Amino acid sequence: MKLFGKYKRKNILYFLSVLIVGVFIVLVVRFTYAFFVGRVNEAAGNVQVGTDTVDDLDFAVGNPLSIDATPTTLPESGANLTSSTTATATLTANSTNSQATYNYYVYLNIPSNTLVYSDGSTPEVILTVTDPSGNNVTNIEGLTYGTFSGIAGFDVTTVSGAFAVANNYAITSSSSTSATTQNWTFTLTYINHSFDQSINFGNSMSVEIIMSRENQLSEFTLIGEGTEIVGSDYSLTNMLGDIGNFETTTGWNNCTLNSSTYKYGSNSCLLTGTTTISETLTNTTGNYSLDNTHIYYGRVEAYSTITTTAGIYWPMAEPSFIEGVRVNANTWTIISDVKDRSSFTAGGYPLRMDFNNANQAGSMYFDGAMLIDLTASYGSSYPDKTYLDNHLVYFSGSANIKTINAIDEATFKVDNVNNYTNITCTNGATATIDEAGTIAVSSPNQDTVCKLGA
Repeated sequence: MKLFGKYKRKNILYFLSVLIVGVFIVLVVRFTYAFFVGRVNEAAGNVQVGTDTVDDLDFAVGNPLSIDATPTTLPESGANLTSSTTATATLTANSTNSQATYNYYVYLNIPSNTLVYSDGSTPEVILTVTDPSGNNVTNIEGLTYGTFSGIAGFDVTTVSGAFAVANNYAITSSSSTSATTQNWTFTLTYINHSFDQSINFGNSMSVEIIMSRENQLSEFTLIGEGTEIVGSDYSLTNMLGDIGNFETTTGWNNCTLNSSTYKYGSNSCLLTGTTTISETLTNTTGNYSLDNTHIYYGRVEAYSTITTTAGIYWPMAEPSFIEGVRVNANTWTIISDVKDRSSFTAGGYPLRMDFNNANQAGSMYFDGAMLIDLTASYGSSYPDKTYLDNHLVYFSGSANIKTINAIDEATFKVDNVNNYTNITCTNGATATIDEAGTIAVSSPNQDTVCKLGA
């Protein structure tokens, strides 16, 4: 059982307590039997405004949700086990004008889940949600809704992460004595299948229902090089391979290896500008295949000792891939864009990077160069430059990518065939991986990226 609490204070006259309903689910199977336990704990909060008038907004739950499946209560070929709880928002208006309106969020949070499909694909744990109007919620972004073995709901058997059940849901009160009540009913159903479910012996799922006045979600990404992430969103290939890490100068012309200033690995590509030249260039020695019907993402990170601009050319002709990006002195800057190359003939071309020193003496360091065929990975529904800048860090070769929402922590499952033990995260997050390939990420912030690798 896990009790999860979070409290937000907006100012001295206005505060909100966040309700968190902790549910801990343990699935233990003996032969074709299952043991399944869940609990929901209560919490509540209210909002006070002003000194003479009070709007009272409370979040609360009813009886604890409990499923206790044993060989007796869940026999082979027996019935499913279900249990429900109701999360409630109540609002009473202030006594001055008897009017109050607020908005709130409802979340399903699964920070940890090691369950698997016993037969490889058949859903086993189904979530059904009913809104305050009595309608079944059929759309939660990131979850699959359907009818599974006769049960309508969301398959959460192997799911992890946080999901918005309702965003900015409105509640209004026109009384200072009689509260407006809104109920959200959550039902978990453990399906008692006829096949052997013993593979989930000892596995567990941690589930929380959260109601909050504020958005609690942070989106973060796991990048796995050379290993499969369970439920990967997509796979990307860096066409430059491993030369973009500049651990050697192999694959580049006019590039000086530097080990004092770098972003990835232990080296970068140094270009030195002088007062007698306006730009300093480096380009690949090899060619990279261009399909003029495809969309590409080109990127490199640059650090300069002077404030100047930089750019990327692929092919090495106009129009540029991206040019004139301002690089402030003594800070790493992403030089990137999403572009079609329809003005060029299909074929193989080298890639060039420009240090536009404008006849100033100074140095620029390049690191983390990538060229990605977005059409090959996404088809026509590819992400934009901002998304890619925020959700990627440098990788060489191919990598699987999975992005999820989280509240405080989340878990990824990977097929760690390379026995990686090193995980690095941006924005202050930390992560660990165990022998079973379960990655636990703590303290993610918005646009946190964690990279699994050697």
